[in-house]
Amino acid sequence: FRIGSLTKQFTAAGVLLLAEQGKLKVDDRLSLYLPSFPQGNEVTLRDLLDHTSGIHNFTEGPLIDRISTAGATVEELVGDIAGQSPLYDFEPGTGWWYSNSNYALLGAIIEKVTGKSWGAFMKAEIFDKLGMADTAADDARDVVAGRASGYTLIDGAPGKFRNANFTDMSVPYAAGALRSTADDMARWNEALFAGRLLKPESLKEMLAPGRLRNGAETQTAIAWPGG
Repeated sequence: FRIGSLTKQFTAAGVLLLAEQGKLKVDDRLSLYLPSFPQGNEVTLRDLLDHTSGIHNFTEGPLIDRISTAGATVEELVGDIAGQSPLYDFEPGTGWWYSNSNYALLGAIIEKVTGKSWGAFMKAEIFDKLGMADTAADDARDVVAGRASGYTLIDGAPGKFRNANFTDMSVPYAAGALRSTADDMARWNEALFAGRLLKPESLKEMLAPGRLRNGAETQTAIAWPGG
């Protein structure tokens, strides 16, 4: 089944693995990897990981309607995110707001640093190493034994369902495109907390509360775009 935004923890772990390998730093500026991204010199990878970048969530607005079924290349998705207006809901590091844009950009950074697709990197560096044979970047064209179907409520009524609308998995991308099984998710949980993937200091950083530029924990400053 598709695991949706549980994908984000895998993308975050991938970034921390690359930090351990000396290929990036979590306090690097976004502009180091995506030089043309507006105000990219004000956003850190930590901001993206912690949802404190202020970059507008591309799944909240007209952009998602345009690309959800047609799909997008990574370059197109980054360009579409950068072209949102307004692009920033608040100044980077000054607030918190959940945004799929953050993790799409992290996926693009992983690709730029490694020279591999995000899905291929996840497979080689995480899934294969942890024996997660049934976990992968999803693609509707793949033939997957036992694939679960997705459903959505009809008019929000409990117990009344229809088949979910089609969404090309290039759109949720590094923010939500993985498929997995309950067994594989259990393997992941055990391996992560047993220290079989990340060094203790990286795991500690992964689990620590996010911080704003002023040192406050992120949950103390939730921003309400447009509110």
